[in-house]
Amino acid sequence: MEKEIKQIDECTRELTITLTTDELQPHYEKAYKEMQPKVKLEGFRNGRVPIAMIKKMYGKGIEADADQDIVNDVFRNYTQEENIQVLGTPTLKDIAKDENGIKYVIEFETLPTITLKDYKGVSIDEPIHTVTDQEVQEELEYILAQNGELEDADQVTDEHHVIKVEMAEILEGGELSEPNETDVYLADKNILPELKENILNTKVGDSFDYTPTAPDANPTIKDKNFKVTITKIQKLTPAVLDDEFVERVTGGRITKAEELKDEVNFNLQDEWDRKSRELVENQIVATLVDSNEIPAPEQLVNQVLTQMVQDVKQRYEKSPEQLNMTDDELQTQLKPNAERSVKWELVRNQIIENESIELEDYDIDPIVEKEAKRYGQDVEQMKKVLVQNPNFLTKILSKKVIDFVLDFAIINEVDFETHERIED
Repeated sequence: MEKEIKQIDECTRELTITLTTDELQPHYEKAYKEMQPKVKLEGFRNGRVPIAMIKKMYGKGIEADADQDIVNDVFRNYTQEENIQVLGTPTLKDIAKDENGIKYVIEFETLPTITLKDYKGVSIDEPIHTVTDQEVQEELEYILAQNGELEDADQVTDEHHVIKVEMAEILEGGELSEPNETDVYLADKNILPELKENILNTKVGDSFDYTPTAPDANPTIKDKNFKVTITKIQKLTPAVLDDEFVERVTGGRITKAEELKDEVNFNLQDEWDRKSRELVENQIVATLVDSNEIPAPEQLVNQVLTQMVQDVKQRYEKSPEQLNMTDDELQTQLKPNAERSVKWELVRNQIIENESIELEDYDIDPIVEKEAKRYGQDVEQMKKVLVQNPNFLTKILSKKVIDFVLDFAIINEVDFETHERIED
């Protein structure tokens, strides 16, 4: 048996396997014997039809099936012996057979060989933000509003109103879609200014046309025009911040107004820190992927892309009309993200191998304890369940790689506004 391997590109290999007639014969004889018990022929007991007769009657078909089994066995043995990790399903590009034997040509993808540029000492901007008293006050006002009292009103006179609206998409020809009902609190900082401006001073029964102009965070959603109708108006009187309110709203966990302010400050700062960490991680991924010319195996990209498309469609499962894109359009939109995801995975795995990074109990236990407390489960039982989840372990290992890179990185502290200008 002869084997010849050819490298097509950084991820694709072509293997040519040649077997002589003598090498094929034992495989064929085995196939005939396996077929014998299945052959029924008048004049012979079941399973007793002579091999010679089976060859004469079914030989070509049996040998053709055996040829497929042979190439599968030979290819599997070759990749195991050479310790080659095959991605996806190999392709049998050609099979040529004559009186001298058979030749198979198999194409397959494997992981590329990666030599990383120095990942120690990369320069990273770390956005820093310290929560202000004004931010704490705004959050407290939001909490008081959430726990305030509502009273029916005739007109929206200021932003301290909750308005129930019906929003119907304006279709071609001026027809309206089935309306969706939603509540709008005008003091919510996430309300778009033009929507707030249109609602102010309206009365029940008023309507207006509305086209969102702010850039959508999700590029798969296209701009739409809506007919907005005011169906109910309620004046909101916020709760009063005192010790009695604090004890009631926290279930007795906190009893003083000042303690609530401290907790709000802590939670806001924690959110800013989480956002900072996310931006830092994104920088590390972008820096290491962009500084290394890494090929992305098509098989892996397709797997990730398929999952991304499924995730997007699942998010809009209850309102598919908002996802105004075909699967092909989604794939085109998401493919660059899938390629970057695969490249980062290759970089991350190479760092893990280079630095012998492994998960230890101290990496896992704090997360397990937090999850066990969250769901009211036994810690050891929760750990047994979570460590069986590859996604759980991969997420923790990925964080450990990021931490490793950060330990050697050059950190430049900047405010969030400066970082956003740099990113733009």
